[in-house]
Amino acid sequence: MCSKGMKQYLCTRRQFCALAPAAAFAESRIGRRALVARHSPANRSADPRSPLSVGNSEFGFTADFTGLQSLPSLCERGIPLCTQSQWGWHSFPIPPGLNPAQLRLEMFDTYGRQAGNATSPRGQEPLYNWLRENPHRLNLARLGLLLDGQPLKPEQISGVDQKLDLWSGLLRSVFTLNAAPVEVLTACHPVEDTWLANRHNPQRAGLPLYLPGNGGLLAAAALMAAGWQGASSDAAPGFPPSWRVRPEGLRPML
Repeated sequence: MCSKGMKQYLCTRRQFCALAPAAAFAESRIGRRALVARHSPANRSADPRSPLSVGNSEFGFTADFTGLQSLPSLCERGIPLCTQSQWGWHSFPIPPGLNPAQLRLEMFDTYGRQAGNATSPRGQEPLYNWLRENPHRLNLARLGLLLDGQPLKPEQISGVDQKLDLWSGLLRSVFTLNAAPVEVLTACHPVEDTWLANRHNPQRAGLPLYLPGNGGLLAAAALMAAGWQGASSDAAPGFPPSWRVRPEGLRPML
């Protein structure tokens, strides 16, 4: 029996046990930023198994402990460094002589009826594996730091202090590169499929761009359609004038 004011009413044991926490919640407000911040992941060592990512649910950029993708070969042993999106997909050509309609389904009893599922590769491995692997997300590009025009080496880096602020989405990476302090801030636009890295490095490390696989083809097509620094103001300056090309949502890349 519970009382409310001058009235009495019946309540369950679960309702009774919830009265005290509810009263305590009414007396105080949740510090949401502090609650989120205490779960922000951090790296204190050059661990290739713990890259951190920034993104907006449509576009994602995974960074190593330099805040970029400077050590891809090291991270291949752990979690690969990729730049991927919801719109960037790729498929390998189907092997000659195969047809998706040829896939044999494994039958299961489902409430008294037989239902087929693509769960068994037995005797059809090439077709099964092709269907399982295609289409797949495309690694759009890889961006990282250079030192004197050369790729970084893990032994050149020490003093790693990296943290992803879950409240703001900002990735802050501090480390020492050949005895010089470096700070990299990495963020992704909340709406557009773009990201920004702000670097502070007295040794003038470069920012190379690597376009794996079909990422290079997509980048070339984007340059031809949207233009580049110094290109003419014509629409799609990289295509012949007789072609009818109308780019949408593209900006000059370089």
